[in-house]
Amino acid sequence: MDELKKLSLLYVEDEEDVMEEISEILELKVGKLYTATNGKEALEIYKNNTIDILVTDISMPIMDGMELISCIREENIDIPIVITTAFNEIEILKKAIDLSVDKYITKPIDLKQLFSVIKRASLTIFQKREIEQRDKIIQKMLEMKPYYSILVDSKNLQKLDNEIFSNLSWKKDAELILQYKGHL
Repeated sequence: MDELKKLSLLYVEDEEDVMEEISEILELKVGKLYTATNGKEALEIYKNNTIDILVTDISMPIMDGMELISCIREENIDIPIVITTAFNEIEILKKAIDLSVDKYITKPIDLKQLFSVIKRASLTIFQKREIEQRDKIIQKMLEMKPYYSILVDSKNLQKLDNEIFSNLSWKKDAELILQYKGHL
């Protein structure tokens, strides 16, 4: 689970004992843990920080979990969200589905289940990060078009000058691209 150290997680729970117990364990597993005791506090943390995954209770004072999720979904449809709750009501389940919640975990929280969900969500997050990294490399290459050319056909990368990447400190990325394309 070392890859989880590259993630930030927002954990929202109003029950002090549960918050303390779960937070201690999460802090050991994820890179950055933010905590809040209600939805309003959590929304402020979300707006001011980069959050990869949200784990939230439903029944909380000031702003409940569903309202928090609704506000976050208005800005970010992709963030993985896990609900933790003592309730198992059909209406809550339906609303969670409508808000594209990734998982619904009933209390007491099964830590093995929680970390399974976080690990599964992390795969998608890391894939998205890799795609964004590749897009940046491609964009840099396109910006350099007047100076360097890379010829590509539908099957093969015909020419790729490793010196270009080396000079730009992209050697590792060039090797990854070539390995991916089956050229190394």
